[in-house]
Amino acid sequence: MQINKININNYGNLSNKEINLDNKINIIYGKNEAGKSTLLNFIESMFFGANKNKGKKLIPDFDRYNPWNNGEYSGTIDYQLENGEEFHIYRDFKKKNPQILNKLGKDISQEFNIDKKSGNQFFTEQTGMDRSLIDSTIITEQNQVELDEGTQNQLLQKIANLSESGEEELSYKKIMDKLNKILLNEVGTERSQLKPLNITISKIDDYQNKIQDIKQYENERFEITQEIADIQEEINKESENRNIYDEVKKIIDNDKIEQEKIDEKYKTVKENKAKMEQYKEELDKTENEKNNERKKHFKIKILANVILSIIAAISLVFLPRNITLVAIPILIVLFIIINIKHSKNEDNTSELKNKLEFLQNTTNSVENEIKTMQDELYKKDEAEKNRIITKCNNEDISSLFSSKIDEVISENTRRVEQNEIKKHKLEIDKQEIEKKFEKLAEYEENLEIEKRRLEELEHKQKIIKETMEILNKSYEDMKENVAPKFNKNLSKNIEVFSNEKYKEITITDKIFVKLDNGENVPIEKLSTGTIEQIYLAFRLSVIEEISKEKMPIVLDEAFAYYDDERLLQTLKFLDIINNQIIILTCTKREKSLLDKAQIRYNLIEL
Repeated sequence: MQINKININNYGNLSNKEINLDNKINIIYGKNEAGKSTLLNFIESMFFGANKNKGKKLIPDFDRYNPWNNGEYSGTIDYQLENGEEFHIYRDFKKKNPQILNKLGKDISQEFNIDKKSGNQFFTEQTGMDRSLIDSTIITEQNQVELDEGTQNQLLQKIANLSESGEEELSYKKIMDKLNKILLNEVGTERSQLKPLNITISKIDDYQNKIQDIKQYENERFEITQEIADIQEEINKESENRNIYDEVKKIIDNDKIEQEKIDEKYKTVKENKAKMEQYKEELDKTENEKNNERKKHFKIKILANVILSIIAAISLVFLPRNITLVAIPILIVLFIIINIKHSKNEDNTSELKNKLEFLQNTTNSVENEIKTMQDELYKKDEAEKNRIITKCNNEDISSLFSSKIDEVISENTRRVEQNEIKKHKLEIDKQEIEKKFEKLAEYEENLEIEKRRLEELEHKQKIIKETMEILNKSYEDMKENVAPKFNKNLSKNIEVFSNEKYKEITITDKIFVKLDNGENVPIEKLSTGTIEQIYLAFRLSVIEEISKEKMPIVLDEAFAYYDDERLLQTLKFLDIINNQIIILTCTKREKSLLDKAQIRYNLIEL
């Protein structure tokens, strides 16, 4: 693979910049802050998108390289693969996915997998390399190592990591140690204590015991529930009976009211009859008195009439005229008085007879009303009895009409109250049991949670152990199969780098360099410059093993600590390999040495 052309619309401090690259060595020269690192980041971002995660940086690349002039945050890159396919990429960095055109100008963006998080995976599918592999292999940035002992050891560690895992920041041993710590701290083992696995198992046992203790109350709860239901059924039945009793009582009470009305009528009849007897007695007495008086009066009247006649005769004969005129009217008045008294007795008798007749008629009318009311009451009672009997479908109900209904209702109330008391006591007992079963639901839920957690922990334990087994097997396979081939390729590269001073490197658990006399020397005994060369050779060897393509090699101020001899050897090596080389530098040392060695290169000034 080689990059042919770069167009930067706006990216960081770079604007409207066009860069054409050669398929061999390209030197991009610029003073400090000219934009070399910005260009390098642009190339990587064109393939993978501007990184919005900070990682170990102070601010994310997306924010850091946002155009200084607020222009369009975009650019293009043209490249081709070893099979001859050419591609043109346009990317607006504010959008997740780029536009991908083939050499015919056809948009083929949808032909690649698109990850929801990281976007279009075109470059990884084409080369077999993701962003992290690119960073750890083809790109060697400024000041990868320092000259002090501590950073030399760091460089050696990176070489060891590359030999173990293929990534300089990833150590097989550290991975295994970390997996062991994760297994112990996040899961635990059968022998560990106070670890998630053991705590979870202990909680499961505890919840299971608590659940078993509570379930012992299930039969008692069932029996209490059934007893409450039976009592409630009795209460409901008594309530139904009470409704019937209340209806009967209402009928009886209404009968009493009607009977009271009838009794009032009887009372009226009785009073009328008493008065009639009284009137009869008075009538008889009056009749007797009238007869006696009549006889007596008759005698008196005869006597009076005789006397009055005599007086009148005498008056007329013997008394003076004026006296006679006075006496005669007096005699007439006396005669009238006697006769009027007799008329009043006759009137009293007639009045008594009229009253007696009126009372008799009234009494007869009331007696007829009484009979009518009694008949209607009887019919009404029979109808009500039949209605209630039909409603209840119980012939025994009729007996209530003749019983003491208040006593029946009182007994009904007493039975209901007793059942309510029994029910209340049972409900209290049930509530106490239900409180336990409320805990049961909580315990069962917690038990399921802990079981799921146990499954997750066991699954995690299984995955970690399987991962460790796979890693271990892969590591052993690499040492047995890949390492010899890798060591051979690395030795070939370092022989060229060192101008045949070092011809063989062996990587096992440690890194050794074989000297001309056959002695294997640990790499940490070599100079820092030599270690740097080995580091670069190592990265190039890794690229050949892991990529589908001959990837471009990007070196950003990578030769700051190389002397001229070592740098010239390195440049000669880079000239003979088939990778495109991009060297970013702030000095003209590389240009001078390439000119001196008459090696062709493409110079680009920022």
